[in-house]
Amino acid sequence: MNIIYLPQASSEIQALFAKTRFAAGGRWLMIPVTSERVLDDVKNLIQIRVKPKLR
Repeated sequence: MNIIYLPQASSEIQALFAKTRFAAGGRWLMIPVTSERVLDDVKNLIQIRVKPKLR
């Protein structure tokens, strides 16, 4: 997760990130989508992770 995004994330995502250990070049987050806010966080995290194609 981009640490810059973390303060904007929901409290559920922040807590999950805090308790998930760093491994293999990143953190593997298993995120239970329990609300619209968490779903929005997941979408934002995917956008951060996906590298845009250069034209």
